[in-house]
Formats: sequence, C-alpha cells, structure tokens
Amino acid sequence: MVSFSVLQLLAASATLVAALPAAQPTDINDSDRDVAAREALQLGTAIHGALDLPTTIQEMEMPEPTPGPEIDVAEAAVAAAKQMTVEIINKHGADIKTVHTGGEAVGKPGAGKIGKGKTARFVVNAGWHGTVAINDAKHSDTTGDESLIEGSFVNQGAGHAQGDVNISFVDGFSVPIVCWCDENNVTTGCNKDLNKLNKCPNPNGQGSCKNPLRNDNGAKSPTKYFSPCHAAGGAYTFPSDDKANNLNQKCPKEKYTCCVGTSCRSHP
Repeated sequence: MVSFSVLQLLAASATLVAALPAAQPTDINDSDRDVAAREALQLGTAIHGALDLPTTIQEMEMPEPTPGPEIDVAEAAVAAAKQMTVEIINKHGADIKTVHTGGEAVGKPGAGKIGKGKTARFVVNAGWHGTVAINDAKHSDTTGDESLIEGSFVNQGAGHAQGDVNISFVDGFSVPIVCWCDENNVTTGCNKDLNKLNKCPNPNGQGSCKNPLRNDNGAKSPTKYFSPCHAAGGAYTFPSDDKANNLNQKCPKEKYTCCVGTSCRSHP
C-alpha cells in the first residue's frame, strides 16, 4: 500500500457511487474515529500492488491513437467499464468488522459490520483507490495488523480506468480473504487460516498476527507463519511479493467478489 500522504492525494480525486446492500454502519462517531485511526497508521507497502501502480499518482498522458482496420478506438472506449463493483461475502462463521480507507465507498461507509453469512457491496468510479481492513467483529480493526483488500480503478495507460484488486498480509493477518473476477474466475488471495497452520510469533492481542517483514522492502521470502499463503496469485506475505498481484487489468467488466473465511473457494 502507498504512504498516507499519497492516499490523501488520491482520495480527493475519487468520485464514488452508492450501492446496496452495504456493511451495517456503526455509530457515526465510532465510524469516523475508526477511519481516522486507520488513516493515521504508518503501514507497509505491497509493492506493485493495487495501491502502488505507476499511474496511481496521476493519470498518464496518452498519445493520440492511430486508427486502423483492426481496432475501433471509439467502440473500445464505449465498451470499457465505467464503474468498478466489489461485493464482500462473509463466510467467516461470525460477524466481521470492516473499515474503508483511502477513498469513500457505498456513500461513505467508513467502519461497519457484515453479519455472518451476509454480503456488502460498493461501487466506485474512475480515479478510486482504497483499502478494506477486515477482522472478526469481537476484535479491533484499527491496529494496522489486519488483513486487507486493496483496490484501485485508475487509468494505467489504456485510456480508461482499469481495476486491480489484491489481498495484503504485508502488515499482518486477521482473517482469510480471496477475491475473484466474476466473469472469468481469475482468483487472488488466500483462504487458509494461518493460525491453524502455524503458531503466530507476534500476536497483537486483537486477533491479528503482526508481520515482522512489513517494512523490509528487501525481503525475498515470507516468514514460516505467512508462507502457506505465498504463491503466484496468493496474498502478499512480504512487501515485494508482487507475484500475488494477478488480477490487475484481468476483469474487463470490473465486477469482483471477495470472500472472507476458510469456507471460501480454495486458493492458492
């Protein structure tokens, strides 16, 4: 994920569209406080992830297209998705808490809860980027150690916005998450409960396991605890684990589903 100052810069340019259903909002003051708490955190970076793209800071200036018999530029522009939709399914077996940062979604959802077996959805327009931190509802999701959905919908050089979604355990792990493109099932993330596979060496007391490599941009491999989710198209398990980012520009209709829990589709 990018630094806080970049998130602030981009959030100002994002235009968002409300969609239902949404995560059940908490008290408005609690929601604002949770969002502010997360935005103040100094977090690690999922290098080359959805929040670390070259065109995330500003839109790339595109050269004039050269018309030809094989490409109808105007038709392609019309066909490009105008919005990006992300649905979150809770298969965790209990209520989960969510905090959106880096941009607004679903009419400023901020922090909220998704009930056991329930879903929430948000829709965004071009220029959006952001994260969704997720944890079991009985724990805090503002420590900076939680599992993250990272996403962006920006112009990466194609002349229109293209989506990117990845799962980041760079800062820590709280719950398993996998996401996929609805139209072609290209999948990213990890549905494994790392706490059942290895003992967490750095528990934070709030249901999350801290990742000791969060600020180690030179790391080449994950620690033992995070290694089960290290794979091409898996979750980011250390900052430069960029083979995990396999959904970028892979979902033309820009409709994604993210599932929380071990009973989600098996991946990787």
